[in-house]
Amino acid sequence: MYTNDIHGYFFPKKSKLTKETYEVGGMEYLSSYASILRSEFKNFIWLDGGDIFQGGFETKLSNGTLMTKYFNYENISASTIGNHEWDFGQNYLKDRLKESNFPYIVSNIFSTSMKSNKVFENQITYKIFNINEIKLGVIGVTTLYTKNTTKGDLHGIKIIEYEDIIKQYTKLLRNEFNVNAVILLFHGGLICKNNNKTKNILELKLWNVNNSNNYCDGYGELDIFLKNYFKDVNDNKNVSDESKIDLILSAHTHAPNHYFFNYLPVVANINNGKYFSVVYLSFDDDGKLNANDVNIESPIPVCSEVFSEVKQCDLKTLRNKYDFYGEMRKFSFHGITIEKNNFVQDEFIFFRNLTKQYENMKIIKIDSDLYTDKLKETPLGNFLADFMRNYTNSDVAIVNSGVCRSMWQKGMVNGKMVEDMFPFEDTITTVLMTGKELIKTLETIQTGSNQIFEVSNLIQFMDRKKKKLINVTFSDGSLIDENKEYKIAVTYFLLPNYGDEFNGIKSFYPHVKNLELHGDYTPIIFHHLQEMKEFNVKDYYNDKKLRMNFV
Repeated sequence: MYTNDIHGYFFPKKSKLTKETYEVGGMEYLSSYASILRSEFKNFIWLDGGDIFQGGFETKLSNGTLMTKYFNYENISASTIGNHEWDFGQNYLKDRLKESNFPYIVSNIFSTSMKSNKVFENQITYKIFNINEIKLGVIGVTTLYTKNTTKGDLHGIKIIEYEDIIKQYTKLLRNEFNVNAVILLFHGGLICKNNNKTKNILELKLWNVNNSNNYCDGYGELDIFLKNYFKDVNDNKNVSDESKIDLILSAHTHAPNHYFFNYLPVVANINNGKYFSVVYLSFDDDGKLNANDVNIESPIPVCSEVFSEVKQCDLKTLRNKYDFYGEMRKFSFHGITIEKNNFVQDEFIFFRNLTKQYENMKIIKIDSDLYTDKLKETPLGNFLADFMRNYTNSDVAIVNSGVCRSMWQKGMVNGKMVEDMFPFEDTITTVLMTGKELIKTLETIQTGSNQIFEVSNLIQFMDRKKKKLINVTFSDGSLIDENKEYKIAVTYFLLPNYGDEFNGIKSFYPHVKNLELHGDYTPIIFHHLQEMKEFNVKDYYNDKKLRMNFV
């Protein structure tokens, strides 16, 4: 069983696509799936791909202990360290690892002295699972982009390139411990581009090398690793048996994957505990893995009910993808109807009650569903950029799409929904840039490779094929004066932390100018939304005058 990027969303969220209200995600439901699998298979392992804590308001209120206690209750087999595990600092992470009764497998996190890659208690570089006469070796690595994707303190920590480390431990596991298969737990991922070969990626079934998309026109860290590791993407014979990986469990990009890269199964789930996967491995009498008989059951929905035709319930995943969803009905997993695990519900009732007061707060009424999209302009992103620009009296505001982590449905938004949407503890900041530096910054960050940054008081034109910004002006059409200084509103994560693509502007903007701090953005936005009372999409989105135009 494989989970990843749960991000602290312990309790299910209410959702509504047609007339009926139902629940999406939630560990009370996930626990029922795990119980079914444990009863069905005595050889059961539960691995998690990291980013466990940061996100859900309930886990934030518990200081991260909620998810730790839950995983301890489930007695999961192992996890790895994701980039957002660092968000609240090293002492926080150290405490969470110490509380866990399962190991964190990660081999490319070192102290800066490079004397050890065991930085934390309960951190190990690999683990061997002995199941009858079969040995499974698991290696863990974390993303090289951790520094640019967390606001946490990495002082004294070095995250190093992992290709040689993976080969080193794979050889060790095979040559010295004679493992029968090697699993790579990889907190780094890829996104398969939408095309005819990947359009059915959300179909729930048993995927194998014969019926899967043995192809992913993808991009991302894992895509780079695979192509480097195998050298020639069309030939895996140049990877020696002692360096061979048998299964990759990936994470980080929040994108679903269940495809075979040259017969190598690659698996990942959508974030926030809304889906998980099961990988079935079989071995012959000599203990050799039957590579042609590896099956991936995925994506398995974690819901109170599903739509009968599509076997899903997540609104964001389903939106505008199907003409007909079918009726809502209870989901049957391996012949057993999924219900909440009442013990889990009762065991963690204290944390449930903590969040109730926020759920009872009526904050703002919205006239349409609101969410961000990494690859296009959205009303929510525009609202945030406009708010930050006006709040700080700036000339321009720039917001990364990752600042929003949830989705609001049309109707009343409550306090917990606001906290879930903006979980990161960050600060609104302003800096000064010349017009030349601003234009160059936009040309650097607005490539469309990983995300589109939302902006306020700018109109941009991008050649998406070339991944290049070709023109930018102010909203009124006036030109940006390259010699004039402008006040730019961002978050601390972007500047002065140089997070995400802002890491690329260090070469021409190595030190921020006139940094000003304007307060923690979540409580500020919370209060602003309360004062607004109503949100109308037309005030923040005009398809006749887009802020990002693709040509």
